Amino acid sequence: MRLTSIRTVASCALAAIAAAPLARAQEVPHRTQPWDPEIVRLAETLPIQDQGRIKPLSTCAGFKLLAMNGVRRFTWVKDHGTETTSDDEKVALTPTEWLLDCVFFPEQAQDYPCFQLQTWEVADAIHVAYEREGTHRKGKRDRYSYRELAVGRDELMEKASTIVHEERAKKRDPKDRTYVEAQLVQLAEKVRDFEGLLGALSFARRDELSDALPAELVEVLGPASELRFTTILEKSPELWRQFSEANGGSQGPTAPTNPAAEAISHFLVRAEGLSRLGSDLALFAPAEAENPQWLSIADVFAIRFSPKPEEAGGALAAVAALEDAFLARGDMAAMKAAFERLNVEATKLAAARGEDAKIGSEVAFYKADVFFLAQWLYVLGFVLVAAGWLVKADAKLHRFVPYALMVPLALHAAGIAWRCYLRARPPVSTLYETILFISGVAVLAALIVERIDRRRIAVAFAAAIGAAGLFLAARYEAKEAFDNGSDTMPQLVAVLDTNFWLSTHVTTVTIGYSAGLLAALLAHVYVLGKLFGLKKNDTSWYRAVARMTYGVICFGLLFSVVGTILGGVWANDSWGRFWGWDPKENGALMICLFELAILHARMGGYIRDLGLCTAAVFGGTIVAFSWWHVNLLGVGLHSYGFTHGLLGKLWIAYGIEWLVVLGGVWLWLDERARRKALAAAPAAARGVSMPAGAQPAGAGKVKLTGAGK
Repeated sequence: MRLTSIRTVASCALAAIAAAPLARAQEVPHRTQPWDPEIVRLAETLPIQDQGRIKPLSTCAGFKLLAMNGVRRFTWVKDHGTETTSDDEKVALTPTEWLLDCVFFPEQAQDYPCFQLQTWEVADAIHVAYEREGTHRKGKRDRYSYRELAVGRDELMEKASTIVHEERAKKRDPKDRTYVEAQLVQLAEKVRDFEGLLGALSFARRDELSDALPAELVEVLGPASELRFTTILEKSPELWRQFSEANGGSQGPTAPTNPAAEAISHFLVRAEGLSRLGSDLALFAPAEAENPQWLSIADVFAIRFSPKPEEAGGALAAVAALEDAFLARGDMAAMKAAFERLNVEATKLAAARGEDAKIGSEVAFYKADVFFLAQWLYVLGFVLVAAGWLVKADAKLHRFVPYALMVPLALHAAGIAWRCYLRARPPVSTLYETILFISGVAVLAALIVERIDRRRIAVAFAAAIGAAGLFLAARYEAKEAFDNGSDTMPQLVAVLDTNFWLSTHVTTVTIGYSAGLLAALLAHVYVLGKLFGLKKNDTSWYRAVARMTYGVICFGLLFSVVGTILGGVWANDSWGRFWGWDPKENGALMICLFELAILHARMGGYIRDLGLCTAAVFGGTIVAFSWWHVNLLGVGLHSYGFTHGLLGKLWIAYGIEWLVVLGGVWLWLDERARRKALAAAPAAARGVSMPAGAQPAGAGKVKLTGAGK
């Protein structure tokens, strides 16, 4: 006994049902008062399965908003005229409040300009106006509301579908899309996600089912005016029996044979269609421990009309509370009571599977925003370092700054450790996490170098690396969410799903990356200082910088070699071969070989301080290649970190670094030419003093002439 028969009969009606809730904007109330903080708190801590991971609803909301809006907050000044006036209304919502508006007040949320378009070309491609009479003109990169995009919605979906279809037909890589094509496909995905939120609670709309309630079901479900979706779920066995009896006792996948059976079939199809609009919110943990997939409203409906309807029985109380919250819109007190029940029931389902333990901690993690705080403390630390350049060398400020930087470093480390606890993973399971980890290790290494050689060079880099690393991490997080809709705590690809090798190989090799990049930065001080004449006559200062660079390279080589060997052992364990000349393996080997070459050349006297630092700068580009570039090649077993739009920025960075290397080479050639000229010049020209009584070479030799004979 399944719902297959009903789906077979009237599946064509689903599209019309799906569109119906969004077409009745004028019939549904708008929110006229702020969200009750207690409702927001209860909603934030609701567990949900999203992108394969159990997370709080607040995290889900934050990344959905980040994907559409470009920032994890929603602020909008609602114009009431052509010019900004005192009557203009400022809307400022947290991600959870924004999501609640989308789900409970979809007609209101359709006016929120939360879709960021990167260029007018995208709007032009789907014939959406960005300049309208009586309103402010949209900028080239601006935000649009769903209602503004609705004009070109069908064209957008058609063009995005055509792009994807042609790629499959021609076997073209999605990475080869033009900029506008990529933006169109991304926008189409975001619009679909937004529509999923708008229709998520359509099942609770009484008017969608009441007018289709057949007389044969009134005895089971009650009058149309009191009809509830939860009642349909609870009475599913009786409803199926009614359909079977009306259809002559047939329980197979057959079409209705009379008007009564057809009416019941039509009603159940409408109910199923409404439930399928809520497929995006998997809020209900299943009772079966072996089932990893949480249930949405659509899943609950399907199970209730399956041979084992009791398997969804635990979710019915939570569904009823969610329905009550929707029906109580406009009454914050009633909504609060419904949310309290919903939170209790949903948490109970998750707790029965042991999947609710970290929900509260994750909510607190994103609210604390420790990385943002650490970033600005690093900036403050750099300001203090810069201020120290203006005071005497023995000032107390110089002794204070390294200790001050330990505060943002502690926050930085605490944030990494917090993420490790939430994920139950080592700190380097994604590219995003490697930015956090590598910058943190580099800050720590720079502070240690400063402790050994107190020349206020390494401490400046500690502050700069910390601030730049956390800024880069935030930008990468926003870009990944905007381009791919991805969370920074995703489910790992199969090759990375091992804590042992992540905590040994990946951690070790990324420490090597940290050291290689820090050595390159320190080497910049030497090369650029020489180029621009900084401390021109202070040879001891340059010798100290070269010594720091040398020491950091030694440190990095140790971890790079050990990490590369561990990577080979992991490859042998996973793929049955120690080495396969994969691009990622080649990148790690390049780092080891190049750092070995630098150290051997220095020990053999082939290069001195300038050569060492110039080579270290070039080594930084090798580290960048191994860390980022090999993931963008799209080949090999390690091509799982592709990021759109990054390749061009990498080439710009390479170009800048290679210019610095050329500057070092020019300095070396200049010094070599000077040494040759000095060696060829007479002693007097070189300023060499002669001992008393000594004569230049050839003095005293008298050439006899005819007079001396």
